[in-house]
Amino acid sequence: MRSFFKGYLEVIGVMTDEDLETMEKLEKTRWWLEKQLPSFIIYSGKIRVFKLYSQPDISFTELSEILIRPNYFSRGRQNKLVIFKKSKGGSFFFGMDSNPAQEEHLLNKAVEYNPNIIITNR
Repeated sequence: MRSFFKGYLEVIGVMTDEDLETMEKLEKTRWWLEKQLPSFIIYSGKIRVFKLYSQPDISFTELSEILIRPNYFSRGRQNKLVIFKKSKGGSFFFGMDSNPAQEEHLLNKAVEYNPNIIITNR
């Protein structure tokens, strides 16, 4: 948990005012646990994903495709699986709450920072 909060504070410290405003708006739509422990935060053209043992930063320009699909094997409310396919090969995935506002935010920012990205939403 310590690494989660350290990573969370690092991101908050470098976010722009616009990024912080967007995050505050999204927090109003999130489930209470997702407010306290978000699965991701988008800032400055990057996404910081919060997983149990790691908090990688991924630049949207590194990605070629984003797939979002239902996660039938999840426990609790994180019932979407987000898969990032990288342009130089490889992929990365994480679970996300099934919140339409959060999903829309992720996809809109991805297209804003990388207009060539392919979005597959199943």
